[in-house]
Amino acid sequence: MEPLQLATAIVGLLLLVGGAEALVRGGSRLARHLGVSPVVIGLTIVAVGTSTPELVVSLNAAWRDQADLSLGNVVGSNLANIGLILGVCGLLRPLPVALRLLRMEMPALVATTLVFAALCLDHTLGRGDGALLCLGLLLLTLMNLRGARREGPEVVREFDAVFTNDHGVVGDCLWVVGGLVALITGGHLLVSAATAIARAFGVSELIIGLTLVAVGTSLPELATSLVAVVRNEMDIAVGDVVGSNLFNILGVAGPTALVRPLGVNDHLLALQLPCLVAITVALWALLHTGHTLQRWEAAGLLILYAATMVASAGLPGLLAG
Repeated sequence: MEPLQLATAIVGLLLLVGGAEALVRGGSRLARHLGVSPVVIGLTIVAVGTSTPELVVSLNAAWRDQADLSLGNVVGSNLANIGLILGVCGLLRPLPVALRLLRMEMPALVATTLVFAALCLDHTLGRGDGALLCLGLLLLTLMNLRGARREGPEVVREFDAVFTNDHGVVGDCLWVVGGLVALITGGHLLVSAATAIARAFGVSELIIGLTLVAVGTSLPELATSLVAVVRNEMDIAVGDVVGSNLFNILGVAGPTALVRPLGVNDHLLALQLPCLVAITVALWALLHTGHTLQRWEAAGLLILYAATMVASAGLPGLLAG
């Protein structure tokens, strides 16, 4: 049964990635056709769309009362975004960062990660915690929209070059509907297959969430960041990761906890959450040194991520012993 379950997981991942892409493109074109500002679209539809795989998977897992898989997906995705994605991209080319990101988004990410870890200390991410995280998402969005008013006309030209309205309103709506169907189907298949694989190999749902599911749902961010590096738009790579991590905590863990309170695994509290805080603070510190993530610094993030995954695989046995 394992090959079939693995194939099902791969199909689910492909549907999640394809669905997110369809939702972003269709929704962005539709919004632009209706006269919505490109900056507003970028901060809402595009930002949310690239994180919809994490949201769909976490909600699906929570609905099935699989808190380990749900939270493992959020924490694992954030670890992968910094350690794996920025690690790989930074090895390919040094990554400079915009001053605005250092002044606003990175401090917000560090603060959000610390608050999230603190909320988990009582072994439960309850509805009140979820409401607090959702409030944080609302405040962050309003702050970004306020700052977006200062964007110049070049943003409009760049947006229109990527999201041209060549399908019409009906075509754009079909893209959105198709994307949503693919996301829902893919999320269901991935969670079902991941659970079956965990049971077949005797691996905990937390580990599956931290690895297979988390890396899989981070594929849109990986693709975006790699393309940005190839196009010599390195600041976009860092900004995409920071924005995605903010949304994963505020816009994925928050709504998921509102739907159903999530129990927090002892293993998550003992290792992965402290490592997430450490790697986030480390990224903030590294970006302040010359406002660039150098290759050796990216290698350090990648090593820290790999060490966390290796330790995660061995921690349950150590604690049990």
